[in-house]
Amino acid sequence: MGFREIKHIFRNEFDVISSDKKTFALFLLGPILVMAAFGGATMRSSGELIKVNVVIVDEDHSALSSNLVSRFEQSKYVDVKYKTDRTTAEQLFKEGKIDAIVVIEQGFENKVRTFYLSSSSEQKARMDLLVDNSYFIAPVAVPLALQSVMVDFYLKDVPKALNLPTNQVSPEVIEQIVARLQVVNVDVKLAYGDNMPFFAVTFPLLTPIVLFTFGLFMCGLSIVGERIRGTLPRLLKTPIRRSEIIIGKLLLYLIIALWHSVVVLVLSTVVFGLAVRGGVLLLFAALFLTSYTGCTWGLFYSTFSKGERQVVDLQSYTMIIVMVLGGIIFPISTMPTAVQVIAQGLPLSHSLSALRAIAVKGLGFEFVAWDLLYLLIFGTAVLLMALISFRLIKD
Repeated sequence: MGFREIKHIFRNEFDVISSDKKTFALFLLGPILVMAAFGGATMRSSGELIKVNVVIVDEDHSALSSNLVSRFEQSKYVDVKYKTDRTTAEQLFKEGKIDAIVVIEQGFENKVRTFYLSSSSEQKARMDLLVDNSYFIAPVAVPLALQSVMVDFYLKDVPKALNLPTNQVSPEVIEQIVARLQVVNVDVKLAYGDNMPFFAVTFPLLTPIVLFTFGLFMCGLSIVGERIRGTLPRLLKTPIRRSEIIIGKLLLYLIIALWHSVVVLVLSTVVFGLAVRGGVLLLFAALFLTSYTGCTWGLFYSTFSKGERQVVDLQSYTMIIVMVLGGIIFPISTMPTAVQVIAQGLPLSHSLSALRAIAVKGLGFEFVAWDLLYLLIFGTAVLLMALISFRLIKD
């Protein structure tokens, strides 16, 4: 093995890479962008990554119920977004703005006192929880929140409500209270996804990745392929307008994207047993628009990439960033505010939201209209960027 030969190959490869400034810059900056996305999505503590947005309905408005609300607000697993009435809470839950509803019933404090003094099971105070089971974090975070909230409530707030002086809250009293931890009857119900196949629950998470990736990689070589084959200069000298070239190529890939959407829909419903609760046509629209954004994004990369290596690198880094920030791996609600703004601008976050609402929750058009419209706007905006980029080509 000769050192001179190795040095020659090394220098030749370096000249090839550095001759394309865009590719060389991508090699250097790509890992920085990916790690910035990963760090931004996970820079909070591990406890904050398991957190749900809740609305609290306090129908008792007593000192003890207020203490319980404060316990929820102090929990690291809960972010109390709203405190309102039951009707408004149910509407917020249906719209997907919160992940769980906590209802403290009227007469809560009186029943706690009565139960502690008489141990009458008929006088148990009641607290109802409704948890969004389609959101994979919520069923994990709610039990953790309940455990921390109720223990502090029983050991600190209940003795105070019973007017026990601090010096009387002895280990024996604490032991007695702990033995009666069922002083509040907590009824937890799961909405959406309960008794559903695991495929149905994971469908909104995995499907956007599949369709977006297919679209991104399909269209990524459309213009670059012409450049690699040496046919691009000849194509640009024909009477065909550049915009017509872009639209013509895109139409072909959109027909293929239609086929992909049909395949995903048929296999999911017929073979894997997905029960579409919100309408088949609505689900098909969400699937196709997800593919549409991938196709236009790939076409945009193809217009300015000088070679296959460059466009493939761009696609790979894009997929990693979109998956990390799009709510597929990490919940968007747990990210810092600035990162959430970026995440909400990515198409996969809206695709995930729409597919979850249609396939799992069974919601109608009015609840997913904005997500579908955003996918259409995003894909069209990227298409316009591709048209502008292609117009600037000087080949």
